[in-house]
Amino acid sequence: MMLRNRRAWPQLPILPLLAMSCLSLVSGCHRTTAESARQQQSLNVASVQVISPQPRRLEITVEQPGSIYPYEETYLFARVAGYVKKVHADIGQTVRAGQVLAEIDVPDLLAEANHKRALLRHTEAGAELARKAVATAEANITVAEAEVLKAQATLQRWQTEHRRVTRLVQSGSLDAQTRDEVSNQLRAAEAQLLASEAAVHKAKADHEKAKADLAAALAQVAVAQAEVARLDTLLAFAAIKSPFDGIVTRRQVNTGDFVQPNQNADRWLFRVARLDPVRVAIYVPETEAALVHEKTPVVLWIKAAQNEPIHAAVSRISWSLDPGPRTLRAEVDLPNPDGRFRPGMYVYAQLRPRTPEVLTLPRSALILRGRETACFLVQSQRPIRVAVRTGRSDGQYVEVLQWQPPGAGEKWVNFTGQEQVVVSATALSDGQPVQLASSR
Repeated sequence: MMLRNRRAWPQLPILPLLAMSCLSLVSGCHRTTAESARQQQSLNVASVQVISPQPRRLEITVEQPGSIYPYEETYLFARVAGYVKKVHADIGQTVRAGQVLAEIDVPDLLAEANHKRALLRHTEAGAELARKAVATAEANITVAEAEVLKAQATLQRWQTEHRRVTRLVQSGSLDAQTRDEVSNQLRAAEAQLLASEAAVHKAKADHEKAKADLAAALAQVAVAQAEVARLDTLLAFAAIKSPFDGIVTRRQVNTGDFVQPNQNADRWLFRVARLDPVRVAIYVPETEAALVHEKTPVVLWIKAAQNEPIHAAVSRISWSLDPGPRTLRAEVDLPNPDGRFRPGMYVYAQLRPRTPEVLTLPRSALILRGRETACFLVQSQRPIRVAVRTGRSDGQYVEVLQWQPPGAGEKWVNFTGQEQVVVSATALSDGQPVQLASSR
């Protein structure tokens, strides 16, 4: 049997070729994966704008309702008992300071005042007599002292005469009887001197008594004057007068009514209010109380008075807060020459206090989740979410106080103004790579 002669094909190394093909395929796949990873990473890098906390004054506005009150208001009571003789004023009437609103008839008080005036005149006359008695006593002292001088001169004369007569008797020129007569005169002069000196002491004692009597008389005059002044004051209370310029807002007295001093607060006769200026009372919440001071700018709107904006300033504050609603009372003095602002009117007030410079961030840079406030700080090109303690806000900017580093427990760090904070962080995640678009 004949075999067919087949053509011989060259034998190629199949196994090495297969190995090279696999290696090339693996290398191509690795390059594709790395490029995809780099592309994905470039897609995850967010371009963000950052800002540093800036010092500024927040434009705080405190909006609160208020009410108008009289600048002054007082209740007028009766200070003396009697019947109302005449009523001169009624509600709504404009009155002046010192104007008589009503008169009370007080005849008993008037009679007592007349009696006290007569008693005063009597005591004044007694004081005048006592004053003259003092003058007389002073004159008596002068007379008594003159008598002493006279007695001293007489005594000196008889002493000299007694020595002369004694020498003459001793020489035999005079008899003893003459000496005895001179001795009697000497003793009489000595007695007269003693009597004159006693008269001086008596005159001085009388003078002291006269001065004491005068002092007593003057004291009686003072008592009588005080009584007259007291009764005159009570008589003045018989006229019920307005204490200031204002308007009578209430009246509860009529002619013929019996009135008397009373401790009950509801027994008043008139209520008078001073309405130029008026007080606008605004009650500021506790959280804003520290911002409001005297001269704080305020804008008022009064609906019952054309509702036009009125620019004014705070006149005074109560300083302490009302323990009930925890509010601070701020008052604005509002001129009211035409009387268009009336007590009880509703007021809408907008306080615009001047605040100190503080570090702030835009509201868009903060993340609010429930009661927690946070922001993203950029550190090493990566945003880190941190908790933030904030202060006041004007709606656009927020005061930032401290931030809490992650994992620091209860440690808080004060903002310095050097931090880089992401302006809008709604789509960021913690630790995501970022590229800074711009910074300030």
